[in-house]
Amino acid sequence: MKSKSEKLNKKQLIIMKIIIRSYLLVFFLVINSCLTTSCSVGIETVKLPLLSCQIELLLPKNEFLIKKDNYDEGVIYTLYFRRGAYIVAFEGALMQFLPEDTLSAFQIKKHKRKTVFTGVTDNLYWRNDSIGNVRLFYNRVAADSRKSFDKILNSAKIIKVQ
Repeated sequence: MKSKSEKLNKKQLIIMKIIIRSYLLVFFLVINSCLTTSCSVGIETVKLPLLSCQIELLLPKNEFLIKKDNYDEGVIYTLYFRRGAYIVAFEGALMQFLPEDTLSAFQIKKHKRKTVFTGVTDNLYWRNDSIGNVRLFYNRVAADSRKSFDKILNSAKIIKVQ
């Protein structure tokens, strides 16, 4: 005959198995829902038509507002973000346009088709990418958001319009 302690141990073992299986089931359901509905901040592709091309950027969903300004020689898109940062994309006569507060010391990196200017003003970062006739830049970006904004500018695809 089995002692009480053996019966109790078997009951405890069964209860532990049920609890572990329940936790595993919940864990896998959460992981599955994250994979199918994307638990992280959603990403969307934004297309900005300019004069001779179109820019595609990968941006976080619902994190920005877009303002478009047309003028005689070109188009300027400004994307405003919640923490005061902004991204500007343009093509046209204002080729050397820089934000007024980015005139401090900066670093220049040249790649095959693009030149990247970067700098810091009042502990806020800025970056200006010159890709052919197109200019993309961000400004007033906090240090903890810099990687995200670099990722956005690095995601830029320029598609020539026929």
